[in-house]
Amino acid sequence: MTTTPQTIDNKKAHADNTGAHTLLQDCKPPTEEQLANDPFLIKLNDMLEPERLLFVTGDTTIYYGEQIGKTEPTANIIGLALTDKPGDIVGAVFYTPNSKVKPIVIDPTGYGAIVIGDTNKAYEVIAFNDLDDGIEVYSYLMSSDKTIIVSPQKTKQCLKKMVQHWSSGSQVTVPMTLDGKGLINLLAGVKARALVTVAHIVTMLHAAS
Repeated sequence: MTTTPQTIDNKKAHADNTGAHTLLQDCKPPTEEQLANDPFLIKLNDMLEPERLLFVTGDTTIYYGEQIGKTEPTANIIGLALTDKPGDIVGAVFYTPNSKVKPIVIDPTGYGAIVIGDTNKAYEVIAFNDLDDGIEVYSYLMSSDKTIIVSPQKTKQCLKKMVQHWSSGSQVTVPMTLDGKGLINLLAGVKARALVTVAHIVTMLHAAS
C-alpha cells in the first residue's frame, strides 16, 4: 500500500489533489489476531462503524509538503481514516497494537478528525484533543444526538483548525475545565461553544453515573 507522490499547493491541501483517499485503499478490517488483544483498539473497533479500523499491509509514502517521498513504517499495523466535515478522507492515523509508540499521523489539512457516532448535520459536535476522552464521553452519550470529533495530533493548533473547519454550519462544543483559560484564548474568534466544568468532563460523567 503506497501512495504516489504528487506536487501540490501547500496552501490548499485537499484530498482530491493529494491522493489522501488512497491511503487505506485495499486494506481489510483487522482480525482478532491482528488486533493482538489491544484493549484500546478493541474498544475503538467495537465503538466505530463496521470496517472503520483497517489492517495495513504495507508502508506508506508521504504525498504532500516538504516530506514528500518519505516512507512511513505502517506495514502490519492498524489504520484509521481521518475525515473532513463533508465526510471525505483527508488523511489517516496508524496505531501499533500494544505499543506506547506515538501513532503515525498523515494529514496535510491539519483538521482531519477521527469521527465517532452519526454525522447527522442536526447533531451537536463535541471536539476533543485526546481519543481516550472522546471514547469515554461517547460511551456515555452514544444514545444522544451528539457527534464526537477528535484531533489525532494532540496539538492545540490542530485542535483549533479542526474546530474552525467543523464549526461551519454546525454547533461545536469544546469541553474544558475552569483552569483552561489558555484554550479559551486559543479559540478566540472561532465559532464554537466552550463547555466549562469544575473537573474534567470524563470525571464528571463518571461521578454522575
